[in-house]
Amino acid sequence: MDLDANGLSHLVKSNFIPVVLVLFSPEVEKICEKNSINIVQLLSKFSFSFLNEQTKVKTLGEQPYDIRGFQVRFSTNSELAVRCISHEEQEPLIENYLNQVSSFHAEERTYGENDVLANAQDCAEYKKSVLGGDPTPWFTHFRWHYLRSLGITETEFFEHPVATLLITSSSLSNPNESFLSLFNEKNPPTLFSQSTMMDSNIPKFYLLLDEVNSPSPTNYIKKFDDMKGIFEKNKCHLLRINSLTEANAQNNYLSAEDLQRTESFVKDLIFRGILPSMERTVLTLNEFVVNTRSRGIGGQIRGFFGFGSKKKTTGPTFAESKPEVAPSPASSGENNPTYLLNSVESSQKRLADYLFMLQDYNEALNIYKNSSKDFLNDKSWKWVASSFEMIGLATFLLDPMRKDTESNFENAYVNYYKDNLFRFAVRTAFFCAEILKSKGQHAVAGNKLANTAIDMEEDYLCSGMLYEQAAFAFLHADSPRKYAFRLVQAGQSFVEAKQMTHAFRCFSAISPLYYNRNWHFINDEMYFYLARCGFSLGHHQRATDHIIKLLEHNYQDPYQQSSYLREFLHICKKNLEEQNIERMEIPLPAIKNDTVVAFLRDYPSRSPLQEMWKEMEESLKGEKIVYNRYKPVPIKKRTPRLSVLGEPIYVEIELSNPLQIPLQFSDLQLGAVHESSKDKKDDGEGELFVCSKFDLLLTPCESKRTRFTITPLCEGKLEITCIKFLLCSTVRGFQKILLPKKRLNDTSDQKKGVFYEDNLDLTVKVTSSMPLLDVSFSDFPPAMLQGQLFEIQMQLKNSGKSALNSVSVKMSHPAFFSFGKEEENKSQVSVSIESLLPGESKSFPVWIRAHKIGNYSFYFLFSYQSEVPNPEMKHRFQRVSKQLKVLPSIKLEATTTVSYSSLNAYLLDIQVNNISDESETAITEDFELISLSSNSHNWIIEPLNKKSNDEMFKIAQNQSTNFFFRIIPALEDQVEDESTNSFISKHSLSSNSQKDLSSIPSFDFLEREKMMIAAKEKKRAVPGAENSNATPLNKRESNLDLMLLWRTTADFSKITLPYGGPNHPSSSNKMEVVGQQNSCFIPFLIPATVDQVLSEEDDNPLRFSIECPRKVIHDFNQESLCIVPVTFHVNNCSSNPISFNLETLKPHEELNSAASATSTTGGNKRALYFWSDVTSHIVQDMKPEQNVVLELSVCFSSPGVYNLNRYKFKLKDNKKRSAFKEIFSSYQHLIIIEDKNETN
Repeated sequence: MDLDANGLSHLVKSNFIPVVLVLFSPEVEKICEKNSINIVQLLSKFSFSFLNEQTKVKTLGEQPYDIRGFQVRFSTNSELAVRCISHEEQEPLIENYLNQVSSFHAEERTYGENDVLANAQDCAEYKKSVLGGDPTPWFTHFRWHYLRSLGITETEFFEHPVATLLITSSSLSNPNESFLSLFNEKNPPTLFSQSTMMDSNIPKFYLLLDEVNSPSPTNYIKKFDDMKGIFEKNKCHLLRINSLTEANAQNNYLSAEDLQRTESFVKDLIFRGILPSMERTVLTLNEFVVNTRSRGIGGQIRGFFGFGSKKKTTGPTFAESKPEVAPSPASSGENNPTYLLNSVESSQKRLADYLFMLQDYNEALNIYKNSSKDFLNDKSWKWVASSFEMIGLATFLLDPMRKDTESNFENAYVNYYKDNLFRFAVRTAFFCAEILKSKGQHAVAGNKLANTAIDMEEDYLCSGMLYEQAAFAFLHADSPRKYAFRLVQAGQSFVEAKQMTHAFRCFSAISPLYYNRNWHFINDEMYFYLARCGFSLGHHQRATDHIIKLLEHNYQDPYQQSSYLREFLHICKKNLEEQNIERMEIPLPAIKNDTVVAFLRDYPSRSPLQEMWKEMEESLKGEKIVYNRYKPVPIKKRTPRLSVLGEPIYVEIELSNPLQIPLQFSDLQLGAVHESSKDKKDDGEGELFVCSKFDLLLTPCESKRTRFTITPLCEGKLEITCIKFLLCSTVRGFQKILLPKKRLNDTSDQKKGVFYEDNLDLTVKVTSSMPLLDVSFSDFPPAMLQGQLFEIQMQLKNSGKSALNSVSVKMSHPAFFSFGKEEENKSQVSVSIESLLPGESKSFPVWIRAHKIGNYSFYFLFSYQSEVPNPEMKHRFQRVSKQLKVLPSIKLEATTTVSYSSLNAYLLDIQVNNISDESETAITEDFELISLSSNSHNWIIEPLNKKSNDEMFKIAQNQSTNFFFRIIPALEDQVEDESTNSFISKHSLSSNSQKDLSSIPSFDFLEREKMMIAAKEKKRAVPGAENSNATPLNKRESNLDLMLLWRTTADFSKITLPYGGPNHPSSSNKMEVVGQQNSCFIPFLIPATVDQVLSEEDDNPLRFSIECPRKVIHDFNQESLCIVPVTFHVNNCSSNPISFNLETLKPHEELNSAASATSTTGGNKRALYFWSDVTSHIVQDMKPEQNVVLELSVCFSSPGVYNLNRYKFKLKDNKKRSAFKEIFSSYQHLIIIEDKNETN
């Protein structure tokens, strides 16, 4: 608490008061022991009871003056003797004493009520809360005891006794002899010999103590009369105590009358005995000083040069009983002279001190100033320091607002410090700081206290107290950063002084100010001290909270982190033992919460293919989501996922070690809370769930993705909350999993506020036992040739606890597989299983046909149901994925032309190329063509030559062969396939075919391929197109489908798979393979009537159609130009995004050879056309299967038949940013332009 002028004045006066030496006989001690106190304690109770008492005192002035609050301090011989020993001997005693006092008065509380200083903006409120009362009451006690602990020094006479009180008991037969033995003037107590500056010729007062309830008569009146006859009558006193025969409530025998008599005696002793004796001493000292100073010019010259002070004074002295003492070797020297008691310098200083105690500050100030000049001349620095200190105090007491007060204190501090009187320097700093604060100069006071603390850095307790007071001075001055900095220094000093309560308070007060400021080293020091102090005070939980923060960062060096970890483990272990708990939250290892994935049956919920699986599940369920743009979409509340009793739940968590030292985790497992159907929560592991356990070692700064498993054993709601572990085989801990939450923005209230949706990724609802389907494919080939057919076995096993049925499977690539009962779209099939009991398994044949070249990942989604209905889970799903590499084999190309040998027949030209990859040369041998089959609603094929050569149907690598068939209409009496309602014709090509291939589902794969083509054509169809003769290919009755069976020998062990794994399930390296190549929807119409695609080759990924009128009639007399709109419908039929330009050709630009061959203008050679309006379109990043519509306009200047083929496509090469591939149209799109006048 900051003192005002009156409070500071009282502090000064209470520390510079006369001391009365009390000497008493053993009998007196026995009398007082009955009251559990000694005589000095009894008298001291009343020595400060007269603060409001006013009396007249006359010193050096002509007129007496009033003093108020005069008080004395009673002290025993032993107390003063201890204070007279050397400073080196006093230092450990004082340090131990002050540490005990500081620990006793320490308070475990914060400075304010509940306010914290987190930033500069909080300074005003925090200051109001903290400084409203006394924020550091312990400092008031420390300061009082610190000032009282200063030993008796030769430079000041405040601690020297001004009088002696001799006390003996009336129970003695001769009390007068006891008085003489207590203080023998010829042989005074050893106290006076210990200090060279202590005068034994001081007034003596005598007290006869009588015990009222003494068992034997004491005849105290007669003895008191005898005492007054021997000693001075006015110095003799009688005091009777212990009037009670039985102890009172205070466990003593002092009655109210006894206390009143004691108070009366103390008052009489102070105001009628000690005060007058001090007045007489002042007059005597003054007379001595005046007489000595006025001896002549010789004495003054000797005094000026400093010689007179070091010799015994020859004039009369008032202290003749004090022997002369020569300067001690330790204290003698040029810059450290020692004065004798009867020297004029010491007498003058003693006179000033007596005047100060008698509150005559004007006279004391004048004498202090005169003395300081002598001490400066003699270079007696400790005497100089003492004089300047008292000059500063006297100046302040006379005028608190004087400006030169601080300079006097500064001179005193410097000289005390120069003479190694550090504790007296601290006393000067105490007074100086309080004076500065009383004047409102808090910042200056803070700097003074801080500088003193720096000088006293070896005295940790004192420097800590000074730093703490400096901090509050800066807080008064509105400097929160300096306040925090000085509190940090105070805390460090308190730690060194082992004052953990004070240190913990300091660091706790400023921790919010440094939190989250990235001042790493400051935070480390602060949290480390908080942890260590809290642990020392027994606050293990608070110590744990602070030590944990040291392990959340990675900027310390490994040695420091290792030290912190050892401290952390020790504190946490004690905390667990104290709280009697099993585990505690620990921030190790670090969890990347945004990477936490929980899934059932090994299916990650955050897989990139999750949307695909979800669509497949909805398709199997028969659910379709239709959104209406005019109606708001209902907000569906998210619910926990369903899990089955007894089936494991997997959680993948990325754990990282943030430290630069390795960390060992044992018994790693998940922690969860289970809520049963009875709404009871339990986090025990008992019979509710089982968690897998494992050990993990994380090297420095290592991150590792770890999979945990938990299996529910009871129905209800299971919420995974944390991971549990044993850290470094010492502390059992857990780490919470805090999933990120999605902000809600659906309703108006949610848009205005901040609301988050609960993340239920780690919450599952456990339902009753269900069947569990396990699917496996035996001998699934990792690589195949394009068109190759291969039969595998699909095995279904029920690993659950109930029977299942209604098994269906959804495929991502239905054109590759054939099995089961197919649905209409052939991508979903039903498996013929009536019931599969628990533990039962069944196998089914599955045919694979490598439909297209490339690397494929096949996804199968199996759906099944339980025979025992479960309303919470109607369908169960099993996901299966397989990989396959498809290599090139042979390519089938078929073209048709009109046959001239028959009116209703066509010629079928079949070309077969061996396109096996050169890099895979050693994989396959020659391809042998087995048979060719056709499928059509109206047509069949027959060979032109019934006699065939087997060699022409064997094709080596990079070779090709051609053979021809005639296409004729099917007769009504020919066999028609009832399943497809079409005519099928099959012709063998090789006579060496021995293997039965009747089991191969050739027509099934043909239908699957046709289905895929039809689906693509449906996507490319232009809705609302007019004047177009184009119809879907699968609806044309003039189409023909071909199936070519082949075989070869292949060695798949020599290829490298992109996904690893075995090359082929066959034990033999070489194996005979059979394949089927299809050619679907072969048209027979003339080219001029069909809109073709840009190219059928794989390297041209665009397909397009032109939409415009076939015939236009225009009046050229009225308008010379006929403008016709043309629409291009372009489709990306590749699997990658592409960019292209559509550019029209100018009239003078030439077409390439293929395009020019189809150009025609009818009979008018001058008839030309050109493109108008927009002549170029640029399309960027066109997505797969995306359609775009491009509008153009063409101008005709005369009638005729025109071929709209004057355009080109420029495809951008993705590998070369600036490279384009130009493609011209090689097909016709004819348009007839007629003149209206000629038609008429």
